[in-house]
Amino acid sequence: MDGPSIPTLSLDETNFERAINFFGIYDLEVEVGFEKKKTFLGTKSPRVCRFCHKTDKEVKFSNDAHVLPQFTGNRNLMSYFECNECNDRFSLYEDSLSKYIGITRTIHQVKGKSATKVPKFKNLKTGLELS
Repeated sequence: MDGPSIPTLSLDETNFERAINFFGIYDLEVEVGFEKKKTFLGTKSPRVCRFCHKTDKEVKFSNDAHVLPQFTGNRNLMSYFECNECNDRFSLYEDSLSKYIGITRTIHQVKGKSATKVPKFKNLKTGLELS
């Protein structure tokens, strides 16, 4: 066998129709697996923030902008299309979201930002602790 095998997926009629509709609307831009190297979406030049629509002449693009938050386990899917201001703003929302779904991250053993350990869950009201 040459190279990795690609798994096949069996779909019932309803989900097959959904897949056809989905791929009729959206184009596959990049396929991401568990690569060790960083993959960037967007173009490096000219840079335009997809959220505030400012260009690299108006704002900076020096932060590492993750397409999916790091707390979800994403280490390598990055974007060229998120300015520092928007990246900082959305990191506040991501922090709140990570705390909200904290127990899920612990149960599913999703490593935190440091990528070295799974966050411990502790509910101060009930005393419930998971690690």
